[in-house]
Amino acid sequence: MRVNNDYVAGETVIKHVDELLMLMSVMTKDDRFEETINELSRKESVTMCEVLDKVEARGRKEGVISVLISLVKDGILSISEAAKRADMSEESFKEYLES
Repeated sequence: MRVNNDYVAGETVIKHVDELLMLMSVMTKDDRFEETINELSRKESVTMCEVLDKVEARGRKEGVISVLISLVKDGILSISEAAKRADMSEESFKEYLES
């Protein structure tokens, strides 16, 4: 929760992205930080805003997939429609259903 609504994030580049993400993962017990390492390690310069945007986007996608799985299990959506809405193949969506 942001206390200061006037805060503007800086453009400071993170020098040790891998180490920062590992630390964040351990401190928060959230594996999404570790999963983001490969995506960001290819870039030359990374800011904290970019890191958090990637992690947040991944969490949102997982939430959408979770809702779609529930709708399929309840018989409201077909697997093909759910896969289309998740922007993935039916085979990939079926893997989520089985896990």
